[in-house]
Amino acid sequence: MVRAAGFATLCALCAAPTTAVADPNGEKMAARAKAAYDRGEFDTAAGLFWQAFQSEPTRGEWLYSAARASERAGLLDEAAERYEEFLRNPRGGTDKVALARTHLREVQVDRAKRLMRRAAESPSPALGYRHARTAADILWDNVEAWLLAAELADRAGMKPEAAECYQTVSRLAPAGSTEHKAALQRIKAIGSVGPARSAAERRAEAERLKTLDEARKRKAAEDAARKAVEDAARAAEDDAERKAQQFQHEIEAKERERQRAEAERLAEQRRRNPPPDPEPARAPLPIPEWAPRAALYGGAALGVVGAALVTVGMVQERNLDTQTHGHLAANAKTKAIPFTYAEAQDRAQSAATLQSAGWGLAITGGVTAVTGVVLGQLRAPKTAPAAVQVLPMTNGVVVGWRW
Repeated sequence: MVRAAGFATLCALCAAPTTAVADPNGEKMAARAKAAYDRGEFDTAAGLFWQAFQSEPTRGEWLYSAARASERAGLLDEAAERYEEFLRNPRGGTDKVALARTHLREVQVDRAKRLMRRAAESPSPALGYRHARTAADILWDNVEAWLLAAELADRAGMKPEAAECYQTVSRLAPAGSTEHKAALQRIKAIGSVGPARSAAERRAEAERLKTLDEARKRKAAEDAARKAVEDAARAAEDDAERKAQQFQHEIEAKERERQRAEAERLAEQRRRNPPPDPEPARAPLPIPEWAPRAALYGGAALGVVGAALVTVGMVQERNLDTQTHGHLAANAKTKAIPFTYAEAQDRAQSAATLQSAGWGLAITGGVTAVTGVVLGQLRAPKTAPAAVQVLPMTNGVVVGWRW
């Protein structure tokens, strides 16, 4: 009795509900999956959503997202399995149930289309029958899939399978339709296949057909109910969108009214407090008439003096070189230079000083001349700008500056 009581207590503890603890890693993986889905990386998103759901199985919305990402990635078999698992137990994601049913139906249709295309392209009717029969099992109410499976089985000589598929076509196709008539003709042509069935087998077949009809009716009712739910959800979305647009229009109208009131307030403020008159522009400093010519001529004079000093310095430097290096070269370095090293250094320093002073005066003169030209431009009237003028002469041309 003690062992039984202990065992019962242990079972009660095991059966007692435990509080689910959120897994932070699952949240991180779900966030990464959402980012990958937004970037269009659906394969990666499907894997991450599935890992997040595995780490926290109570989050049914992650299972739905994994199925949706698998569908977008083209992994239809994987998407179908995850949609079916979600529909068996939404795990809190009940708001996604209607969408999951719709997406599962779309996935099944795409899977069946792929299998039917593969069946039509198969090298042998027997292999094509297997693909078509799988498509028909996925979409049990699709007449086209059952008819393709029946025709392929008929061509492969698989009479029992062909007869079964033709019988299903005859039940699914509307009475009097082309498919219905063709199925009946082929069933009659194939005839009896296999031994006669017993009463139990006939009852089992009748029960199977009854179950099939009930499933078809139930499917039609579910489709109608789902359509009603989808229509209601679509109407709610349209109403929410209409209200959102109306709210946005109201906000825009209020913003326009605020801007109009602000413009009126600023206009009234400017009317009461007009801005001060702008200060008159200061007149430019007048340039005397003699200034441009004085600068131009002065610059030319400085340039001439500078050029003369540079020339004198260069002549002195050349003479010093002749009297030193030239003297030694002419006498094969047998006669000494007729003056001392100190005198030669003084003469070299004098030549360098003259050249430096000359270059300084020449540059100063050039800047002064350019300043004179600029001043002349500033004083010249706008209708007669300064320009270079070329005058032909008997012995050549004269180029001058007209200003």
